[in-house]
Amino acid sequence: MQHMDAAKSIKQVVSSPYLRAVQTAKIFTQVTHKNNIAIDWLDDLTPLGDPRAIQGFLQQTQADTVLMVSHLPLVGLLVDYLTGETGTRMGTANLASLSMDYPAQGMATLNWIHYVD
Repeated sequence: MQHMDAAKSIKQVVSSPYLRAVQTAKIFTQVTHKNNIAIDWLDDLTPLGDPRAIQGFLQQTQADTVLMVSHLPLVGLLVDYLTGETGTRMGTANLASLSMDYPAQGMATLNWIHYVD
């Protein structure tokens, strides 16, 4: 149940402003009883968003554990950008957990990816 443990530690929720991502972010806050966490909107979490802009957002946030709700193909590209890897395969409704001491290109470690069957 590492995913539920991870959900308990989330301090900030950031989402694409597109409808499906908004719905997912709201469901997460309701199911995990984190209704007291405001959802922040970030235009660069849309399908053609800029990983450098997301990196800048992460460098400025004060939260140490952030849930980001995004879209394909950006989410796989963002994982690759932050980890320095290539070819990360993400699908609809998949989750990825990354850790990093400082949010910058190539500085993250991929902890796990949860693939939906």
